[in-house]
Amino acid sequence: SRAARNYWMAFVEGVELPWWTGTQKQGRCVVHLQLSDNQTNLLQTLAKSLRVQEKSIFLSIHMLLLGVLNGGKNIATSVVFNSRPEMTGSEKTLGLFLNSLPFSVSDEASTFGQKIQQVDQKLQEINQYRKYPLANIQRETGLDFSGALFNYVNFHVYEEIIDKIQVEQAALFEDTNYLLVLTCAKSGQKYNLSLILDNNTFDGEFVTRIEGYLRNIINQVLLSPDGNIASACFMQAA
Repeated sequence: SRAARNYWMAFVEGVELPWWTGTQKQGRCVVHLQLSDNQTNLLQTLAKSLRVQEKSIFLSIHMLLLGVLNGGKNIATSVVFNSRPEMTGSEKTLGLFLNSLPFSVSDEASTFGQKIQQVDQKLQEINQYRKYPLANIQRETGLDFSGALFNYVNFHVYEEIIDKIQVEQAALFEDTNYLLVLTCAKSGQKYNLSLILDNNTFDGEFVTRIEGYLRNIINQVLLSPDGNIASACFMQAA
């Protein structure tokens, strides 16, 4: 729609992209993290106290990590949105109803908690425009949003049928054109994070440091949600 187009043209005007955007992708390395039981309790308590979705907490962590890698600057990323039609029987429709769209918020928030609420509000705002094609945005603006991506996965319906099926063998491989991808997958009461990095852009030593930054951000956000963002230090040894 014209309203959706106007929204996205205004949204991406003046956004700053990650410094590594446009780098030729060559390979990848993957970092896996799982929240501890204590971190899980802290996360769920924080989501309830702030009245936000858990996705917003992880997306805020993702954006804080990008800020560290970009010298504290607030930059744009991309977020995977589900655009399956909301109508009776749509669950039977075959197709890939996913759309990766630009995401950014201002630097107004001073604490982690405020940042999370700001991110949550922006996600709700975007929701009505989530079906607008990324290809249209990139074609009309000439911008490349393949620098970074965030994805939150919670296939809770699987929990209802897991005892009714038996998987004898499974294999999985996934890849994208994005140079940095943070995926959070919720399974029951477990949260598994996968950080996928292009090893042409981020060498082995850099990847190790980035993993440390991510662990520090998670700890500080969950333990001190009222902590000041500007004075936070994420680069010390994890």
